[in-house]
Amino acid sequence: MISDIQVLSLTQHWAGLVGLAVFALAYLLAIGEESLQLRKSKPAIVAAGII
Repeated sequence: MISDIQVLSLTQHWAGLVGLAVFALAYLLAIGEESLQLRKSKPAIVAAGII
């Protein structure tokens, strides 16, 4: 029974790649907070909601 379980690998799945891209974009927005006049929390919260 236990050998019949399949493990989902998100390293090559579209959902994993989209999540990684959203995280990277939010990270870049948090880095550029001073020039964009955004709080660091706003891109992080939006990214967490999307992911």
